[in-house]
Amino acid sequence: MDECFLIGEKLSHSFSPQIHNCFGNHSYSLKEISKDNLKDFVLSKEYKGLNVTIPYKEVILDYLDVLSPLVQEIKSCNTVVNLQGKLYGYNTDYAGFAYLIKKNNFEIENSRVLILGTGGASKTVAYYLKEKGCQIFFGSRNKTENAYLYSEIYNLKVDFIINTTPIGMYPNNYQRLIDLKRFNNLKGVIDIIFNPLKTQLLVQAEELKIKHCNGFLMLVAQAEEASRLFGFKSSLNIDDVYLDLLSKMKNIVLIGMPMAGKSRVGKRLASFIKTEFVDLDDYIQMKEKMSIKEIFINRGEEYFRKVETKCLKLLANRQGLVIALGGGIVESEENYNVLKENCYIVNLLRNFEQLIYNRRRPLINNQDDYLKLWEKRQGKYEHFADVTFLNQGSITTLCQKIWGAFCENIDS
Repeated sequence: MDECFLIGEKLSHSFSPQIHNCFGNHSYSLKEISKDNLKDFVLSKEYKGLNVTIPYKEVILDYLDVLSPLVQEIKSCNTVVNLQGKLYGYNTDYAGFAYLIKKNNFEIENSRVLILGTGGASKTVAYYLKEKGCQIFFGSRNKTENAYLYSEIYNLKVDFIINTTPIGMYPNNYQRLIDLKRFNNLKGVIDIIFNPLKTQLLVQAEELKIKHCNGFLMLVAQAEEASRLFGFKSSLNIDDVYLDLLSKMKNIVLIGMPMAGKSRVGKRLASFIKTEFVDLDDYIQMKEKMSIKEIFINRGEEYFRKVETKCLKLLANRQGLVIALGGGIVESEENYNVLKENCYIVNLLRNFEQLIYNRRRPLINNQDDYLKLWEKRQGKYEHFADVTFLNQGSITTLCQKIWGAFCENIDS
């Protein structure tokens, strides 16, 4: 009975086992449970400890023997310890959120804060904010005495927005509840979702140059406290575990003009950091069972671009890959939103005089075609990219530079 579980209704997005295995050598598994089976499982007591996520942080209170003072105040529990047959309920989300605020240097005291959602997670966030003297507003799909409809929140003057809903979470990426452009003078946006690493809410915050962060550090910090409550000890600290796991979650994506060397550099980079390499064009050809040139000839560029975006979404939702993309990936703003969720984007440049036009491409037959395409796309590559490198000289040195930049900016 040393096993621990994360319980919830849908857990395909979870990274909890990887985190808990860093903080203690114990068995930790995911267990999806329907509402009808929740009570029987909890009262079976066939576990050492539980973490609790959507939508059971409140209803689980009915099945516990002892509630910590914090749980009694917040009325939300995310950690259960089975101690000699008695079930003790704790809230480690509070400590996790406090750590998130501190490490990101959000000056949130006495601010006006809009919380999106009214579930268990929102209660924990609201309790912390009240202790910091904040004035709190709630947004919800359903209007209540304490919550505004999402259509009404734009009349509020707020300093911070915090999303506690699952909107935008994998596998339902690319959704966003609100439009940040309709708020003036926002100081910060927090989304406690961590998969993807940047929801569309955070992608928009980045575009608007608003300080922002996701909930992954919160998840790691609360897991460290939960593991201690389960009785396990670890020499690892929160920040080291967070950065190590984050480096395994984020993809490195190479963009740039045709013949910039994306595939060659990508393969070497993947070998250097010991991960998987995928060429998007090869992936498309495998899915379509024809070459890229044949797709252009038989189906047209518009069809190809649709297939390209569809395949990009499949790859970008994976974790820890090195991916080389086709030169035209920047033609669609939708691709920008896809890539920004879970990828570090490297733009590869190459001097024109180094290029050898020894094979025809769908849109390039000679140097004039290349230069015209470059003029059209140059600004788009800059818009997409997190960093730009010139591909010249030693490929090993270039890979080292890319990896160094990635590690240095892993949390951005």
